[in-house]
Amino acid sequence: MRHVRIASWMLITALAAGLQTADVAAEGRGEEEQPASGTTGREQAEKATEQQSDIREHSPLTTAGPRYSRPPGPGALVSITVIFYPRGARECLPSGSAGTGSESPTLAVLAPADHVGLTIDEQPSLYWYLSGAVTCPIAVTLIDEQTVQPLLEITLSPPVSPGVQRLRLADHNLHLLPGVHYKWSVALVPDPNERSKDLITGTAIERIEPTDPLRAQLAQADTATLPTLYAEAGLWYDALTALSDLIEGAPDDAVLRQQRTSLLGQVGLRDIVR
Repeated sequence: MRHVRIASWMLITALAAGLQTADVAAEGRGEEEQPASGTTGREQAEKATEQQSDIREHSPLTTAGPRYSRPPGPGALVSITVIFYPRGARECLPSGSAGTGSESPTLAVLAPADHVGLTIDEQPSLYWYLSGAVTCPIAVTLIDEQTVQPLLEITLSPPVSPGVQRLRLADHNLHLLPGVHYKWSVALVPDPNERSKDLITGTAIERIEPTDPLRAQLAQADTATLPTLYAEAGLWYDALTALSDLIEGAPDDAVLRQQRTSLLGQVGLRDIVR
């Protein structure tokens, strides 16, 4: 009987020791998992979730948020429309196209028809369009409102290829003065001895001084953004020249040609040049 009591006492002692060891281990785990001072476990979990969300949002491979999943590939074409905001004085100009019947090519100055086109360039380029090849001379004339004699009067000898034509005033050492109203015209001359038969179309141009904010923008702009800057400033001739310069540098770029067609369409010339 005594041996039974001793065995029972030893069993109880062992159980008590085991429970105490388990409590100590549990307390140790509790200390390791205890959150930082002033932060509950729930708050830590929420913070971890926010961090993971932030990582996903800033990852270059995610579509979350306003970012792209990846930069557009080399085959992706992004067409940015150049929006023109007219600023020149409204005036009914004899611009548009000229032609006589289906056998005669269409001749059109590339400029607004309802207001004066502006430029900040003292030696801008003048553009017109010819729908087909011609075998007669083409006369280009530039006059101002202060003189009687033309400032420029040249004749282009045939044949002249169809398409967009460009005349650089710098090639003729001509400088436009600010605030002066100029008119220029292009004419097909089927009979040089009978100029009343000319097919003529024309428009106006005026040079203005750029504003200080525009000067600052242009100083920091690259060639790709120049058309938009000029168009938003209402500078027709400069916007068309900047865009045409890009096309001359990349003649096979369909996006640039689409942008020029869109720009021309904003002044009623969409059907002239495609």
